[in-house]
Amino acid sequence: MADRPRNEEWWLASDGKWYPPNLDSGVEAPEPVRRQREPSVISGPFTRVLSVTLSVASVVLMVASFFGLRYASALQKYSGQLSEAEAGSLEDVELAWASWTGLALLLLIVSGILVIGWTHSASKALDSRGPIGRRWRGGWTIGAWLIPFANLVLPKLVFNEIDRIARVPYAGVPVGEDWRALERSQLGDLWWLLWIAGVVPSQLTQILLGDPSNDSGRLAVLVNINSLTYALFCAAGIALVILVRRIERSSRT
Repeated sequence: MADRPRNEEWWLASDGKWYPPNLDSGVEAPEPVRRQREPSVISGPFTRVLSVTLSVASVVLMVASFFGLRYASALQKYSGQLSEAEAGSLEDVELAWASWTGLALLLLIVSGILVIGWTHSASKALDSRGPIGRRWRGGWTIGAWLIPFANLVLPKLVFNEIDRIARVPYAGVPVGEDWRALERSQLGDLWWLLWIAGVVPSQLTQILLGDPSNDSGRLAVLVNINSLTYALFCAAGIALVILVRRIERSSRT
């Protein structure tokens, strides 16, 4: 008797416990009950909210990237510390870049919270299907994003499990280890590659350049790199929208 099936041959009894097929004849167990085909699916409304938020964030990031490139181009006309007159001539384009950047960062934070919540919810829904051999579930769906340096790898491992389990056709019986035979998603690989390609250069540039506010040349380099990372984040957001919608649809088959 166990709370979870060990393999596909175990059966669910009326007391809510799982029993092996080779029970000793002297053991009295409740009569088995037939499991109805009511697969646990990933929340459609939650997926749509996440998709819309990510899509809006991606559009705003692209606009911020555009104004960032304009601001960097204007900065490259000068060298060294900007005079008051030079800084004044850049005020409009700088304000546009800063405004769109601030909005983009706000949407990224909101999107990040929704992604963590969606990951936890999806993992919990799919766990009820009885997959065997899971490693990145429960608290890992949240903690994977919060551990420094490890969050460059662990969230992708969490998504790999969720995506593979969702793609196993569910007929009301435990999926067992069937999900482990599936290849990880190439779309998931693309999403994570784009995300890491944006995160790492941005952080390294901040460390190497420090505070470039008094040097127009260094500031132009920083803004150019940030604009590139915004474009990469935009592409990553679009890929993630497609990925989560595909996972949600797969959970319904």
